[in-house]
Amino acid sequence: MLGDAEGKAIITASYDGNENYAASSASFTIDLQKLPAPTFSEEDGAYVEKGSFVNIYVPSTPAFCKIVYAINDGDLIESSGMVSIPINATTKVDAFTVCTIDGVQVTSKGVTKTYYAKELSSIAISGAPATTTYAQGDEFSTDGLTVTATYNNGSTADVTSDVAWSFDPATFTTEGSQNVAVTATYNGKTATENYTVTVTAPSVSTNTYTLVTSNKDLKSGAKYVLLTTKG
Repeated sequence: MLGDAEGKAIITASYDGNENYAASSASFTIDLQKLPAPTFSEEDGAYVEKGSFVNIYVPSTPAFCKIVYAINDGDLIESSGMVSIPINATTKVDAFTVCTIDGVQVTSKGVTKTYYAKELSSIAISGAPATTTYAQGDEFSTDGLTVTATYNNGSTADVTSDVAWSFDPATFTTEGSQNVAVTATYNGKTATENYTVTVTAPSVSTNTYTLVTSNKDLKSGAKYVLLTTKG
């Protein structure tokens, strides 16, 4: 079925004969033309984003042509136009062109391509936190940290801006040197790193006031706090 039609073909018809007719044969030659195979939007062995598509195109020829293809050795499917094949896992595609020339169907050479779904393998946290000293009640700051995603084709990407962060403890409640577990989550993958920080007591704001007991001590434009007594 998957042939390479090119050049010339000789077709011979034979008759064995019988008591009334002698044996005979006849031959004739037909010209064949090499047909272009279907073309694909991605190279063989490519990793494609999971859920996206690989397209198969009907070659441009003077004759009426269509694509015949099979996915993962399944049933043959015919299409007279472009075919889009979803890639959600390793996918093998066999395809060839069938063209009708002067009423005769001729097939092109078959093409087999295999595609892989690009999937996230793992994520990792790197770098050092920009802030290592906190006050009680503060939350850990991820400034200075980078999250890198690694995919099954070996490629990597910085996904820091897309991760969800969580901390243990969520906020710092006790003073002193302590450990915080920092977890990043991205597309179902997690990574955790531990950092040591110093926690101090929260600063207290103090103000100094001067007691004014006479109107003559009041100054224009100054701000005052009114004190009252009960009883």
